[in-house]
Amino acid sequence: MKNTSMLKYLAFALVLYGMFIGSQFLLEYLSELNSVTYQWGRTIYVVMILTSMLIGLLLGIETLGRAASDEKGSWKINWQRFLILGIPALIIVINFILSLFGIPSLFFMFTIWYTLIKSEFVMMSSVILGYVLGSSFYRDESNHQASS
Repeated sequence: MKNTSMLKYLAFALVLYGMFIGSQFLLEYLSELNSVTYQWGRTIYVVMILTSMLIGLLLGIETLGRAASDEKGSWKINWQRFLILGIPALIIVINFILSLFGIPSLFFMFTIWYTLIKSEFVMMSSVILGYVLGSSFYRDESNHQASS
């Protein structure tokens, strides 16, 4: 049993770090293309956001996998986690994407937004958003037990 668990975590780590390394190579390649053609600026940021969200999703997928393997109960969402962690991260990511395409946002009126618009902050917000999406769903067994 312990060997199976150890192999599972080893495979998970290999996928996670493999994805992280692969996304870094892709971002470096797009940055190099952008320095030559000046046509990949927005694409770099969109790829950065999507790969960061996928990494966050991978971090939260174990919770979702455990819930999916349990066939009892109905699917529920952890609204507190989603609202407190997910909505702010979603707002930051959406506003950053809108700013890439020159669409104004109400957040630009606030001075703090200029600090938060940095790509590193958006990347971390994307990881948080992916994690929240992967870990906010669960099975509620109380409804299933009540109906049995």
